[in-house]
Amino acid sequence: MILGAKFFHYELGFERPVAVGDSLHRSRSGFLLGLWDDEGHVGWGDAAPLPGWSRDSLAHVEVAFSSLAAAISDRPRSAETLRDTAAAWSTRLPAARAALDMALLDLAARSQDISVAAFLVSGTLPAERVPVNSLIKGQTPDACGAAAATAAREGFSVFKLKLGECLPSLDVERVAAVRDAVGPSAVIRVDVASRWDVETALSALKLIEPFNIEYVEDPVAGIDELSQVAANAAVPVAVDAMLAHDPDPFAVVAAVAADVFILKPSAIGGLVLSRQVATRIAEDGRSAVVTSFLDSAIGLTGAVHLVASLPPVLASGLATSDLLAENVAEPPPIERGAILVPTGPGFGIEPFRKGIIKRERTEA
Repeated sequence: MILGAKFFHYELGFERPVAVGDSLHRSRSGFLLGLWDDEGHVGWGDAAPLPGWSRDSLAHVEVAFSSLAAAISDRPRSAETLRDTAAAWSTRLPAARAALDMALLDLAARSQDISVAAFLVSGTLPAERVPVNSLIKGQTPDACGAAAATAAREGFSVFKLKLGECLPSLDVERVAAVRDAVGPSAVIRVDVASRWDVETALSALKLIEPFNIEYVEDPVAGIDELSQVAANAAVPVAVDAMLAHDPDPFAVVAAVAADVFILKPSAIGGLVLSRQVATRIAEDGRSAVVTSFLDSAIGLTGAVHLVASLPPVLASGLATSDLLAENVAEPPPIERGAILVPTGPGFGIEPFRKGIIKRERTEA
């Protein structure tokens, strides 16, 4: 039985401002949710809706967690009952649902003294390493090439470059510089964040096609526009924002003619739902990529365990902890382009008790 819940507010500064869509963020705010059971185990989840991007907000999450903590304080709840609560939060509160889902998984795995990844695969061995891409920063071709060369020396073999913030002709030069720096066998993927229209997308993708691009993420906005690009471009199309924003990710998978789908567990509604969506994508013969939502170490480690529980998928976008100047816990290390999966119990990491946590709440 779940005997109690508490939640902590955190505010984590970025090393330098981070752009998401048209917004610039200098810090990351969220809540850690802790659940404890009658055997003394504590499970943790992370809720961090992103202002201007998420369907819910920190205020919504705080109200939900206050009500949850008060209800459990009044009467202990079973894990099954709390899973029903998480499901009820699905449409309005995906970040809160994700945190509750994570905390329940962490708690369940800890009670069996196994990792969350092992709990999710139920009897088979999860992956020990999760390959990740390196996000290449740089506005000029020379800067992009230098950053890619450094990442390659560190052992990365998959590289992601953001496009659409400058003229397409300069973007083509930036892609060319990365390809020159990493060689012909490395994987390059690009993210446009829906900044192009269909005409620009088709023209630009034709120009970068010779550089053997794995996929282009969100080249345009809208289902019809994405379908047009997917039907007429040789570069495979990936969908991110539409999947994270829609309360029914299965409907998006069914409706959008994309080759790759980007899964952000913290935005979609948790690890269990993301795993179900990834299974559906694989059944359709398409690919999934799990990425962070600029999560704290707790949220990011949950996503690492998710990937470790899946059949082999494309390299993940989880090498984002270095964007933060501080964190709520020690994130799992990256070695030679892959994150080492903590062996548990549970997520295998614990939040710091001092320093980062700003405020504690236990009930309304």
